[in-house]
Amino acid sequence: MSATARCLRDYLLYLSILSLTLITFPIGATTTSSDAQAGYAFKNEEWAAPPLTAGNITVPKMEEIYEGYDCIAFMAIVLDYANYYYYVLCGYEAYGIDWNEYTWYFIAICNDAISFRRVRWGFAIDPFATYRYTVCHIYRSNDYQVLVEAGVNTLVNYRFNDLSPYIQVDHQAMVRINAPVKTGLIHFEDLTYRGYRGYAHNWYTHIKVPYPGFVIDERGDYEFYIRTD
Repeated sequence: MSATARCLRDYLLYLSILSLTLITFPIGATTTSSDAQAGYAFKNEEWAAPPLTAGNITVPKMEEIYEGYDCIAFMAIVLDYANYYYYVLCGYEAYGIDWNEYTWYFIAICNDAISFRRVRWGFAIDPFATYRYTVCHIYRSNDYQVLVEAGVNTLVNYRFNDLSPYIQVDHQAMVRINAPVKTGLIHFEDLTYRGYRGYAHNWYTHIKVPYPGFVIDERGDYEFYIRTD
């Protein structure tokens, strides 16, 4: 086989593998009656929130999880509180495939008045490492960008287009479960915001958003630990 043919073969193989890493799941409902979430909100009300939020999240091994249930630790920008809970989030999902067996994904969700869109990336990752998750409104557009980074490496860079509503009204750093799931101690740190220009700044305030069954250990405006009791 010639060098050119080998290069073409290797490139096609690479594309076939890459195509398996992006898994989309269009579904018609945002939550179920058993969903619960808790953590931090920047102000937990509508305000002129900055267009970018980001944070480091470390998720330990799940202590108890069942088939078909999941835990999502995420950063989010809220688009509407007053009429409906619309948001864009980016985070880590542990999804139960059997009793105390689960797989993990990077996940992004866009829930607006038009549709509910969810995307998973299922390539090989270190499930217990620290990753940085970013959600950003793209300047002069109705679009949002989500990023997952490991140090200087960008692992996920994805765009949701044509949102309605699209103006950011708050930021969140949360854990969402659909019971029964028992998490370990999930760590959020270096929560930041940024305008369309300039530098990132740490959150300067926060509102603890509790939910029965969650324990939140506040370490300041931009760091906390959370687990299910």
